[in-house]
Amino acid sequence: MFGGARGAGNRLGQRHRAGHRLHVRLRGPIVGIKAGVTGLTGSAANDLGPRGIRVNAVAPGSTKTEAVMGMLDDAGLAAREARAPLRRMGEVEDIA
Repeated sequence: MFGGARGAGNRLGQRHRAGHRLHVRLRGPIVGIKAGVTGLTGSAANDLGPRGIRVNAVAPGSTKTEAVMGMLDDAGLAAREARAPLRRMGEVEDIA
């Protein structure tokens, strides 16, 4: 978390390690997208901070979506959930 004085812009971000565990063919685009969001968030915070506008970005970890579940078998799901702090994957409702 990056903070500032009252009235100054702040940037709040979360990262996760899922990009490091993804299948090799998916890693490049995911890393590029995350870098773009991080850069845009920082730039917007710098530009808008002097006006007292806060800029936030959230990068959730592994989430149970149709696409993710299609890539996991039962053992893969169990392994991923065992590594998660809450011992479960995130649900779409956790983010929205």
